[in-house]
Parts: sequence; structure tokens; C-alpha cells
Amino acid sequence: MKSLRQWQSEIADWGERTFNHDVRSGSLRGCIAHLKKEVDELEESTKGGGLSNDSGTECADIFILLCSICRLQNVDLLKFVEWKMGVNRKRIWGLPDKDGVVEHKNLDDILPKATKEMDK
Repeated sequence: MKSLRQWQSEIADWGERTFNHDVRSGSLRGCIAHLKKEVDELEESTKGGGLSNDSGTECADIFILLCSICRLQNVDLLKFVEWKMGVNRKRIWGLPDKDGVVEHKNLDDILPKATKEMDK
């Protein structure tokens, strides 16, 4: 099985060849707009309660677009996921809001320290 990093590279290469993804051509805006549509489709696919095959397909579309966006921005996704999970583990989390969203507290105290750790 391919590693996540291999998939990220392969998908981004495919996007460049297939769609001529290039920051200068406005591809970033297009990828982000497409990503938003796929997130809406994922939400729609879960309205029956729980994940379905359609949900899995939408998750895959989201990942594919995310890989292309990362390439356009020269972002090593796995490096940033590792860093961000380190930040999240140190955060204090609130209770779910009416939509079930749980947000962190004390961002101003945590983010500057985490950003310095990322620079190491």
C-alpha cells in the first residue's frame, strides 16, 4: 500500500498534468472553490444518518483536492498535520455548540508557543 506522502505526490502530479494546476493560472482559487462544493456534497451524503458509500467518495474527492492545494502552496501536508496535532493536543477544548462543533480555548496563549516550536 502506498504511503500518504506517496499519494499526496501522485495526486498532485496528476492534477498538474490533467488540469494544468498552476498558482499563476488561478488554479488555487478553483481548487478551493471545488473543495467547498465537495464538503457540501459530503454533508448532503450524511443526511440519512451516518456515512455511506457516497460519503466515502466525497471524502476521497476532498483528499484529492487537498493534495492539489498543498502542491500549489508548496505545503508538506504530513509535516503540518504532525505539527498541528501537537498544537491541538496542548489546547483546552470547550463543549460542543448547537451544531456539535467543539472549538479550542486560549488560542492566544498556545499559538505563539506552537509556532516557535514549528520553527525548530
